[in-house]
Amino acid sequence: MSVFSVPRSRLPDQVNVTFGPTEAVAECLLSLDLAARNVGVRLAVSSDFEELAHVNRLNQADWYPLMPNFDPRACVLNESNAFWVKGVNAQCPSGDFGGRLSRLDERGT
Repeated sequence: MSVFSVPRSRLPDQVNVTFGPTEAVAECLLSLDLAARNVGVRLAVSSDFEELAHVNRLNQADWYPLMPNFDPRACVLNESNAFWVKGVNAQCPSGDFGGRLSRLDERGT
């Protein structure tokens, strides 16, 4: 497994809620961040799809391959059109990892 960089910024500090029930969303983000930190996981928003692709290749025995719309070798991915949320075990960055991917341009926003 690869060593992920442990996020320096907290997830709630990276998200700017500008629509919807802002207080409820902010409270949810803070609760999620606190729950993750309580078990040693650091969450962060990332647009570094090279990092994701690299770790995906290293874990190909256990992970599904990246779909082309999230593979930086197949399309242009940057902070204006895509992001992912990574969860890194802060005590062992080469250990547990989780991610959630999103393409902004495919949602019409």
